[in-house]
Amino acid sequence: MTTDALLAEFRAYQARRGVRDSTQKTYGQYLRPFLKWVGPRDVGALGLRELEVEWLGMWGDAVEERIGRRPSPRTLRNHIIALRVFFAFLHTHEFIARNPAALLVAPRPIRRRNDWLTPEEDAALFQAAIRPTEQIVIALLRWTGMRSAEAESLLVRDVDVSGGMITIRSSKTQAGVRAVPIFPPLVPFLSSWHEHQQHRGVSGSHHPLLATRTGLHMSHAQLWVTVKRVAGRGLVRPQVPRDLDRHNISAVSPHTLRRTFATDLLNRGVRIEVVSKLLGHSNTRTTEDSYAELLDRTIVAESFAAFPLR
Repeated sequence: MTTDALLAEFRAYQARRGVRDSTQKTYGQYLRPFLKWVGPRDVGALGLRELEVEWLGMWGDAVEERIGRRPSPRTLRNHIIALRVFFAFLHTHEFIARNPAALLVAPRPIRRRNDWLTPEEDAALFQAAIRPTEQIVIALLRWTGMRSAEAESLLVRDVDVSGGMITIRSSKTQAGVRAVPIFPPLVPFLSSWHEHQQHRGVSGSHHPLLATRTGLHMSHAQLWVTVKRVAGRGLVRPQVPRDLDRHNISAVSPHTLRRTFATDLLNRGVRIEVVSKLLGHSNTRTTEDSYAELLDRTIVAESFAAFPLR
């Protein structure tokens, strides 16, 4: 079977398993150039050395030549995960007799320190959101903690303002299918956005919540650029973009708002079990790994609070 046919089989398998389109696209970004490199060779004849030394080494050199630095540990980890999943599929379905990718060692994820906004940065971001689309994107991500793909897939009928609940029906994991409360700061933004969409004729219950002028879902790129544009305008963690990534004018991303949401709740004393559920994590371990720095400070503060000064 050709490499193109193998990739098509893999995509069909992923679709049957309910893997999100965004995840399949991410896999494809890594697997397409890999399979082009494999070419007419038998993918089943590849060994660990070919994958680790030849392919990943050559790929790393190509990335460095393009952007001026080696791939980040996170990017390398994602690439290796894509190879592992692909080769596990090939092995399970008996396209290959052995799975060399199972021996690939992925870098451990590096926890980003202080990836949440300070109160001053939080306020500056909202002040810099001047257009209706910017205001709803910033407010929705900041006050729900949802992933960008979850926000993109929301429909108007998923938002029950009177009931105080947003239902997330499409997520990267089963745990991500959940309901999140509509906190009071979000309500005026939802109301203003609904009026704006009514004037545009895209406020029906079947429309995406973040519908474009044509009634289509806002794309991931549009949402990402919106957050970057607002943060850059507000001078919140500005950075100089590279030529190939001219929109990346701030270190703030949609995920920064997700982490700010969770951090805010933890600082308000909400239990980590509740925060974990609101984020759509399958267990509290993921939440603890992401917010260990904050939790350590909270534990120390609460411990000292048990011995008030007299």
